[in-house]
Parts: sequence; C-alpha cells; structure tokens
Amino acid sequence: MKKAITAVCGVALGLGLLTGCANDAANHVSNAVDAQVRSSAKLGSDEFYRITATIVNNSQHDLTLTTASAAYDNGTHGGNWNDRPAQTLAPAASTKAEVYSAAFGQALDVVYHSVQEPSARAKMIAQDPTVGDNNTNDTSSVSPLAVSGKITNGRQCTVTFTITGNLPA
Repeated sequence: MKKAITAVCGVALGLGLLTGCANDAANHVSNAVDAQVRSSAKLGSDEFYRITATIVNNSQHDLTLTTASAAYDNGTHGGNWNDRPAQTLAPAASTKAEVYSAAFGQALDVVYHSVQEPSARAKMIAQDPTVGDNNTNDTSSVSPLAVSGKITNGRQCTVTFTITGNLPA
C-alpha cells in the first residue's frame, strides 16, 4: 500500500499535478518507520522520548522556581513528568527534572528567578524533536544571572544547565 501511494504520488508530482502528495507520502513512511522503531525500543512505549535534565546553581543567588512545563508534538500537548525540578535552589545546589512522551518529540521549559533580585530570571529550554538534532535554548532575561546548557543526542537524552551570577556589591 505504501509503495503504491508513493508511486502514484511520484507520477503525479512528475506531471506537475500534485505538489503536496510526495510530502504526504514521505510523512506517512516516516511515521511508519518511527512507529516501527518505537515498537522495538527497550523502554516502555510511554517513554520513547525522554529528557533528563540536571540544573546546577553555581550563582550566589537563592533561586525560586517560577514555571516548569513539559510538552510534546511541537508544544500542542502536555508532556509527562518523572521528576519535577525543586521549588528552591540554593547556591551550589542542583536539582533533577525528567520529562517523557510516547511520540512526537519532547520539550522541557524551566524558569527560576532570584530571591535577592526577583527581576533576574534564568530560563532553560531543552528539546528532543521527532526530526533533527536535540537542542537547548538557555537564556537569562535580566542580569546578573546567566545560563549555559549542554545536551546529548538521541531519543533518551541528558542535558546539564549551569546557572551563574554574582550578587551585586
């Protein structure tokens, strides 16, 4: 069936009759391959995509969790939590956050703010997309906090976010 769809779409595309058909066929095949890989994964089907994050507070600030969210399917669905990040994070402390989904990639979004300077925020985003490389988007909206992140590739990835920043003199 898949070969027939691909062949018909290829002929139609070659004649200039259908432009989206080849993309639809490619997506159909890609989804079938993804399902095949999921079915052979050693993890439970609910945890095919997983992000395990370690958040390290190397700043002089006491941090309080502002938001923590998990999403999949390009943010259209809520993800699942194995571990939520700590509500507070003292200097030199770390916390773990772990999110997962059965399909369509996974994203983790965490924001902490400084107790001493509430406008100073550290925002951390990790993405394990269905297609493409894993990535981080680590930003701090207001000085003196800064964030850096390093992520591994693969469907079950790990990421380390390090928050730095000194208290004003």
